[in-house]
Amino acid sequence: VPGAAGVTRSFSIASLPDTNVVELMIKRYPGGRFSSQLGEAITTDSELRVTGPYGNFHLRRSKRPILMVAGGSGMAPVLGVLRQLAGEGCEHGILVGSCARGWRGKGFESKLADELESATPVPILIAPPSSRHRGRMAAPNGVAR
Repeated sequence: VPGAAGVTRSFSIASLPDTNVVELMIKRYPGGRFSSQLGEAITTDSELRVTGPYGNFHLRRSKRPILMVAGGSGMAPVLGVLRQLAGEGCEHGILVGSCARGWRGKGFESKLADELESATPVPILIAPPSSRHRGRMAAPNGVAR
């Protein structure tokens, strides 16, 4: 983190492994030590020190339908796998669950649908908007939850 000696941040990679580009998913937090500097102190010309990657995420090959569920920055590796499948011309069924704590519009769902035609994005609400809510809820697209 520029200006904060010894402070680091971890991010998930969304780009394909065989490219010269590293695409990261970063949520911007007001006052965040790193994210609040994006576009200001940190620009496209900034030089940053990086390490890693740590861990891995890959697709287990099968002819069976694929189910992927993630939320927040955990969607980054899912996007990378969808891009890989799109490049390979994948045509078998893929369900992608995009988890969120509330309905915030079509964020990841529209991005996922753009990546691969055979992928069906499914928004998943993991916490009701009110602790008093009981029973089924309907998503903006009319799907009952």
